[in-house]
Amino acid sequence: MISKAGLPAALGSIAAWFAIVAANAALLGLIAHSPAAFVYDEGWYLGSVELVARHGALTREFIAALPGPAGPTYTWVYAAVEAVFGLSFPWLRLTNALLLFASAILVSASLREAQRRSGRIYLPTPWLIGGALTALPMVAVSAGMALTEMPAFFFVCLFLYLAVRAVAEVGDGRAAALPLAAAAGVCLGLAVLGRQNYLVVAACLPLLAPRGGRSIAVCLGLAAGVAAAIILPVFVIWGGLVPPGVARVSAGYSLWHFLLACAYAAVAALVLAPRLYRPLIARPATGIAVATIGGLLAPLAGFSFLPMRPFVEALLGEAAAGPIGSLAAIVLAVLGLAFLAALGLHTLRNLDDGVTRFGSAALLLGLLSVGRIEHVFSSRYSLVFFPFLVLALAPLVRPSWHLPPRLALGATLGCVSLARYFELL
Repeated sequence: MISKAGLPAALGSIAAWFAIVAANAALLGLIAHSPAAFVYDEGWYLGSVELVARHGALTREFIAALPGPAGPTYTWVYAAVEAVFGLSFPWLRLTNALLLFASAILVSASLREAQRRSGRIYLPTPWLIGGALTALPMVAVSAGMALTEMPAFFFVCLFLYLAVRAVAEVGDGRAAALPLAAAAGVCLGLAVLGRQNYLVVAACLPLLAPRGGRSIAVCLGLAAGVAAAIILPVFVIWGGLVPPGVARVSAGYSLWHFLLACAYAAVAALVLAPRLYRPLIARPATGIAVATIGGLLAPLAGFSFLPMRPFVEALLGEAAAGPIGSLAAIVLAVLGLAFLAALGLHTLRNLDDGVTRFGSAALLLGLLSVGRIEHVFSSRYSLVFFPFLVLALAPLVRPSWHLPPRLALGATLGCVSLARYFELL
């Protein structure tokens, strides 16, 4: 029996599930109507699948011959899908969509396990919070095309679940902790070999252990060691973090790309948990300082950066793109700084919670790593760290009346972007 006080939250949760289901149905519908040909970078990366047949999946020749900066995880996954199911376009794109759905389940299960271990109560269920991951902006593009993020995304989510389970098993004194930690290490290694900047996750592992948890630290150390054993031979063959055939564009750092990565994470946080920004609103001086500094940093973008430029130009015309891009650069710089300030305050208030502490640190270091990609920026660079965004912000998610429209708006932005790639709009 739901009380009158709990009725709005219950209705908000039900409506949020409708928004999530509708978002995923729209994603599947776009895939079903997508071109039966390569789109964007799909051909470039899917061309690596034939290297498995030519050289074998685990040979030095295959590892060294990879054509792009992403590691072999993507190729292994798509080679297996092709061998088992023999899918062609557009249905091959379902691979990434299914990996997204599985990732959402794993994030939900991680939160549920963390809730059981710590006693923290997430106001929407962990399943709703994990499901919301599929409706965040920027998700549809990577989940709807045969691009490289989703295999690594899936393995990092599987790592999260196994790592949280291993910590819980140590706490319960069970012997399953070490096998779970070893399996988590395998998954982290595969995630890094799909997206190399997942390396920062290993550096954050100690934060997952409670203070004084020596047995847990040993368990997580095993996970890191297994991951290193998988990663290092590949990096040795490459002679670095990327395949030898990939040009080293720059050894510098782009502060603007870091701010952009934070801005895209800020938009996702507005959809998932706008309560994150309440402390900034409650401190006008802090908010004014963030807005001022953000405006001063906008020139880093050359005074113009326009997300979804093809769509905006098609809708409003090319003449409008310039002024809108100038305004967008300022807004994004302010959003990025506001997110950093709000995330810092949130983390400080929750330092006693290992999952929040770990998620925040991995998210921040991951966004920092985006600045190392100096020559180009993509929203997909932020997306790969959204599982950690969900972990960090889960305590702030509320099943309010405005959660469903926020999720619907986030999913719509993602689906519109995907439809533009497919030239359906």
